[in-house]
Amino acid sequence: MNKRVRNILALLASLLLLVLGLSLAPVSAQEELQQLRPEALQPATRPAALFNHDEHNAKANLEDKCIRCHHSGTEGKLVADESSEGTPCADCHTVKGTSKQTPLRRAYHRQCMDCHKANNKGPTHCSGCHDKRHP
Repeated sequence: MNKRVRNILALLASLLLLVLGLSLAPVSAQEELQQLRPEALQPATRPAALFNHDEHNAKANLEDKCIRCHHSGTEGKLVADESSEGTPCADCHTVKGTSKQTPLRRAYHRQCMDCHKANNKGPTHCSGCHDKRHP
């Protein structure tokens, strides 16, 4: 095989590896995405919110501040320094809520949007989280 053919084959092999690498990158990134779609709120009118927990916390400097999102409460009052990490929101928040408890859908939305508005970062409109391209 002459040198020119070898160079062309090497170039084609490099391009093939590049294309394969680029096509697989979104798949590995999507594996880290969680779909926020509580069963209690089905059927939904919008697609599930896609959320990358670790990436979000790194960008927002929340790695050691779990309680900022995973709060805990008793009879409608937040309990200081007690995390609900690992407990689904629907275990405490019902769909309709009570006089002392925020309804589930509102709890999800307020948790994210209030923080985003207060920090002037992150999506604050429906389509910012509920992307119709990702049902």
